[in-house]
Amino acid sequence: MMLSAFVALTYGYYYEQTLKSKKVQVPLPSWIVTQSFKLPNKDADMVMRLLHGAHSVIAMAEDKMELFRQGMEEAKEQDTLRATALGPLMRTLGSLWPLSLRLALILLEHAAHIADQPMIQEDANKLWSSVKSLAAWARESNIMACWEWKPLLNGHDISKEFGVRGPAVGVLTNKQWEWRFLNPQGSKEDCLAWLKTQLDNDVQMAGVSGNGLNAKRKTPT
Repeated sequence: MMLSAFVALTYGYYYEQTLKSKKVQVPLPSWIVTQSFKLPNKDADMVMRLLHGAHSVIAMAEDKMELFRQGMEEAKEQDTLRATALGPLMRTLGSLWPLSLRLALILLEHAAHIADQPMIQEDANKLWSSVKSLAAWARESNIMACWEWKPLLNGHDISKEFGVRGPAVGVLTNKQWEWRFLNPQGSKEDCLAWLKTQLDNDVQMAGVSGNGLNAKRKTPT
């Protein structure tokens, strides 16, 4: 993580180099790790993943800062944020989630320290607090290590149960994860029952062109 913090200010910049007579743009942090520090590509990849994770955490905290400031008193807002934003982000970052949080806090502390205007410093400090709130809320939501979870229903199960295929399977798979983030201890049967209510309410019709969920539903026997 120290190496990621060292090259953090170069994130978002690219170095153009020629490979096999073809110009390519290499992320500057990655180029520094491999060319200046002479470290292997796997280290450069880890640095980029950590930087991307930290900036993803900051972006989410910034987007939801007002909710965290208000303490998210509305249960519906908490559920929506956990199901559609926090859970997916944690699954995407995987085991890098804790390190991404720490790196995000380091970057914001640095931004506040070097700020030459009180307003910029204040904004950085507010965002730092928002990231801390995000980290605490993640711990309290009982979805830590959710990246290790196995799906209760795989693609074959969904296709067989609902008689759907193609994009519809992906839509229902995503909805399954939303339910899991709200019900970490839930059973396969409960998840299946909830998915059926989503079909009944036509919640999932958007984006399933050609494979409409209701049109392909399995008829009970």
